[in-house]
Amino acid sequence: MKCAFIISGKSPFTLAGGLGSYSVNLAQCLAKTHQVYLLFYGDQHEEGDFEYGKYIQVRHPCKAAASLATFIMLPKFVKTISQALENISVGNKVEDVVIWGAAIWGVAGIQYKKESKHLNYDVHAIASYFTTYKHEYDGQIKGAPIGDYGLYAALQVRAVSLLAGSLYAVWERSYLRQFDKLVIHYESSREILIEELGSDIAEKLVKTRYFSENFDRKGRGAAVVLRDNDKVLISTICRQDPRKGINVLLKALAILKSKGVPFKAVVAGDGPFRQYNERLSGALGLGDCVSFPGFIPSSSDLLEETDIFVLSSYEEGAGAISLLEAMASGQTIVTSDVDGIPEDFERGVDALLFPVDDEKALAASLKSLVEDSKLRLELAENVKKSFDKNFKMENMQADINKLLSSF
Repeated sequence: MKCAFIISGKSPFTLAGGLGSYSVNLAQCLAKTHQVYLLFYGDQHEEGDFEYGKYIQVRHPCKAAASLATFIMLPKFVKTISQALENISVGNKVEDVVIWGAAIWGVAGIQYKKESKHLNYDVHAIASYFTTYKHEYDGQIKGAPIGDYGLYAALQVRAVSLLAGSLYAVWERSYLRQFDKLVIHYESSREILIEELGSDIAEKLVKTRYFSENFDRKGRGAAVVLRDNDKVLISTICRQDPRKGINVLLKALAILKSKGVPFKAVVAGDGPFRQYNERLSGALGLGDCVSFPGFIPSSSDLLEETDIFVLSSYEEGAGAISLLEAMASGQTIVTSDVDGIPEDFERGVDALLFPVDDEKALAASLKSLVEDSKLRLELAENVKKSFDKNFKMENMQADINKLLSSF
């Protein structure tokens, strides 16, 4: 019997985030050949079935210490994997175990592998990697300028970044070399990892194709107020932290409003900077045309109504799940030209890309799309064709099978 433990960290069913979405899609691929267990943390211990296998929600002992979740939860995930395999072994012969983490959560596989050397089955520790702590928090600092958010918010980000740089980043680098394989999907991720760890890490990097499939999360989010007469609807869906560049989007929307361009905008998603973004929106005079619904269980509902989807990130490391979801829905896309994002698009053909932190360029792109419905339709049709061609579950599954057969 072959078993695969996928560790997503946060719950993919009730909490927003790209790693959760990615983990469910990964489970869909591995379920073809393995008994899949999806592990994540939550308010209480819970086990059950989902479409592609079984899930185990491990209770987080201190919700208030979410920022320390990695250190707190890794030993608990290792123990959970051990207990699950003991149960599976009753009446079944376990022959092969894959422990696949979304980013740093894969460290649980390294730890379990060290503790399971006496067992008579193979254990493979794999992590899908998109960016690193250092690269991500460099983006967080860039995305929290004092002029937009004030001194207090900027200092908060810098304090957390200092912790990440002095503690998390060092710890992360020490573990990255211990994985059997590091799966990447973008050349930008390869460059980030080699730059931080040196060229010898290249032998552990395996690039595979991948895909994204939208799914609805549980829980109730705020109602999203959509259409306003015939105004074009501009939306973004992302975790509201500084690196997502919502300040750039809001300043671009303020430029549109000053030029008399009619639009309505929705900034969906929750996160530590939501209140700061709402405050900035008010200061820019956007209160009557921009709404902040917070967490939404279904991105599909909003995307169906959206005319233009925007992602104005300062940093992604790789690409972005929200962009893939927009591509799959056939949206007209405007996005920042950063990290792996341009690897997914043919600029000017299936999306418009603008320089990072350039609200004037973003405003110009949005204005052209608001005023040209034919261009919007052309970009939307092309991006849907691109998604259907390049992001297939069968492609990712084939590449995963090739990777696992190499052990």
